[in-house]
Amino acid sequence: MKTKLSKLMSGVIILLLTGCAGFNNSPYSNELVQTKLSLSQDNYRIVKQVEGEWSARYIFGIGGMKYKTVTTNALSEMYKNAHLVGNQQIINITTTTTVQSWIGIVIRRTVIARGYVIEFLPSKQDGTKGKESTTITDAQPATVPQNVSQCITDGLPHSFQVDPNGKKVYFSKGNLQYKASTSTWRFAENQYDMIGTDNAKISSSYSGWIDLFGWGTGNNPTLTSIDSKKYSAFTDWGVNSISNGDNHQWRTLTYAEWQYLLTKNIHTQASVCGVCGLLLLPIDCDLPTDLALDMNVKNYKKNRYNAKQWLQLEHVGAVFLPASSIRNRTVVNSLGHFGYYWSATPYNENYAWSLSFGSDGADMNSYTRDYGQAVRLVRDAE
Repeated sequence: MKTKLSKLMSGVIILLLTGCAGFNNSPYSNELVQTKLSLSQDNYRIVKQVEGEWSARYIFGIGGMKYKTVTTNALSEMYKNAHLVGNQQIINITTTTTVQSWIGIVIRRTVIARGYVIEFLPSKQDGTKGKESTTITDAQPATVPQNVSQCITDGLPHSFQVDPNGKKVYFSKGNLQYKASTSTWRFAENQYDMIGTDNAKISSSYSGWIDLFGWGTGNNPTLTSIDSKKYSAFTDWGVNSISNGDNHQWRTLTYAEWQYLLTKNIHTQASVCGVCGLLLLPIDCDLPTDLALDMNVKNYKKNRYNAKQWLQLEHVGAVFLPASSIRNRTVVNSLGHFGYYWSATPYNENYAWSLSFGSDGADMNSYTRDYGQAVRLVRDAE
């Protein structure tokens, strides 16, 4: 009986590993992402969006492949599916990671890579001089096409589309903040403002401000318990009266809405007034001609803007998410290097989805609900 059981378990393990052991590494790598492009107002067009997917399985943490390899293979599939021809390239690449678990024994990690295929147009043949273009290199970032007529030019808020059906939202003026001693909610005065290490002082009587919250704690913002049951019901922070919220109905973006924003708009790492973070711009509304943007940068050093330049960016609809770190109970980690922003969507009983980013990219990941993360609310466009 013991021998039969052993053979049965071996068969189950072999069956679950099927499809993992035979994976081969793709010849594509992150280096294939085009990092030198010549962009001007009329020298390219967007062809389509493209994606690639790759998965790996692990049993008791054994088998499968390294996470970096899974990501590389997803990028490979994206390039294969793009069927690039002639003067086509892929820009604005994002990756989304999903982790599925079967009773803690079998784990399946799936990475989906997405990007936009653009095609460079031929030079004008009518004898007129084409618009000047700029080359994106490490030494000289390029200005991106300007189409201000499609923008709301009176500063934040600027509408962003968040689903395929045309739903649009306006972002709040800054991250959400809370003072427990007076039960007061407010938005940060500037988009780049963040509380930082003072979030470690979180308590129901703390007289300072905090801006890192456990998931769905709109009704209990100082909750720090690690008991997942205390986070079982999501209460949106937007249900509260926000002192500088102009009496609008605010809410938290869903997983699908965050993902749509990443894949349909321009996003890149940047530094604003010395604060590192993620910069968002609508795909059809770009920088003023006297500012530069490197869309393929993988650090916070290239796209650097002072206060005056940031006002210009806000004027054409830029949204900035500061790298405000993450709180584990009363310990604040990764300040100024990583950003984590909750969505309204649960992942499972203990985890929820959030937007996370560092110096090398941004994607959607799941985290335990007790982690303190930033909240950037939106309101639906009328």
